[in-house]
Amino acid sequence: MPKKFGKVFTLWIALWITPVVSVPAQDIQLEKYFGSVERKEGEAYIGRFELSGSDIRKVVEAYRITYTSRDAGFQKPLTLAYLRLGNLSDDANPLGAAQIEFIYDASGRRTEKILRDKSGAVRSIVAYKYSGRFLAEELTLDAKRKLQFSIAYKSDAAGNVLEQVFKDAAGKVKSGPFGVAKRRMKYDAKGRITEQQAFDAMGKLVAATRTIYNVAGLIFEEQEFDAQNKLTEKVFYKYDAAGHRTLEQRYNAIDTLQEFTAFKYDARGNLLEESRYDGKGFLKGDMFGVAITRKKYDDANRLAEQSRTSKTNVLLSLEKYDGFGRAVETVNYNNEGVLILLQRRKFDVLGNPVEESDFILDAGAKLPRLKEQRLYAAGKVSERNAYHQSGYRTLQVKYDGNGKVIKQFFFDENGKIFRERS
Repeated sequence: MPKKFGKVFTLWIALWITPVVSVPAQDIQLEKYFGSVERKEGEAYIGRFELSGSDIRKVVEAYRITYTSRDAGFQKPLTLAYLRLGNLSDDANPLGAAQIEFIYDASGRRTEKILRDKSGAVRSIVAYKYSGRFLAEELTLDAKRKLQFSIAYKSDAAGNVLEQVFKDAAGKVKSGPFGVAKRRMKYDAKGRITEQQAFDAMGKLVAATRTIYNVAGLIFEEQEFDAQNKLTEKVFYKYDAAGHRTLEQRYNAIDTLQEFTAFKYDARGNLLEESRYDGKGFLKGDMFGVAITRKKYDDANRLAEQSRTSKTNVLLSLEKYDGFGRAVETVNYNNEGVLILLQRRKFDVLGNPVEESDFILDAGAKLPRLKEQRLYAAGKVSERNAYHQSGYRTLQVKYDGNGKVIKQFFFDENGKIFRERS
């Protein structure tokens, strides 16, 4: 099955593989704050960079997870909220809402996921219905609980999802992502997916994938088929002794190697290098021209640096990170390796942005120069300074908390203001 179908399928299935644990009513409700959150399988979340509750109103962007005292792993969160300076915010964020509320039944199964805005008003609802122990239907509702669309599930006795069907508000089968209305899956005796088929609303095959595993239980081969059920591609995988994928080879239907990707790791299992090649073994760029991605880590096993180079080994970009995963320096180059933009960022002790500076390389110059500097207050630009090629400041712009220009100052080469504008 083409990559786009496989990725979507994997996400949907993962939502229901995580076992459900009941939440005793007598548990104490707790809350924690984090600089960021990562979603695991199901509705479990990992909080990263824990913050003190006493500092939360000083932090520009943070997340709050409420949970019970028995749910230290956040497997069954009660609410997940996006905060700016300690308050619920409707600003764009990975959650898609200011707050997500999770409702569970007496058995601990999730029955509803409610998305709310910062005022608490409902934006949308996802409701879950079960048949026996397993999910039978997932319904997406609007704020007034009017059905928008649904997904019906059929499972075997082991809980493996055998079929997914997309339906519109009227209950008719409809095409979902990538024109797929129905998916069917087959499994081996160990519960591993061996075949996936995607169909359109008329019941016609869209694509299919067959998966073969090695003796270690890792995917050895994937065979992809088109709408006529004809083999279009075969992908083979190789691994090291620790189970890390080291090679991914793509062949066409007549067993001609089309491209392959090689992976290298350090002793701790961190990915160090990912390189792409064509069928003849020459480096091959992706849609952005990147052929090799390299990574470096600090002594605490945190990503410290990431670089990308072209098929001719020209450096295209370089990013450096602090211990909290924030990019403190980004450098972009053109296809000839000439610097386009160097950007440096500074943060305060709570992780709030303080300063951002852009440097460029003028034609004929050997070193980059400062082009623009932005200062931040409460997470928003409060001041912007522009600089001349010779190094002196030419413009200073002051902003209010809503991003509106308050004042502009224009400078001459001697640093004197020759014009003001409100």
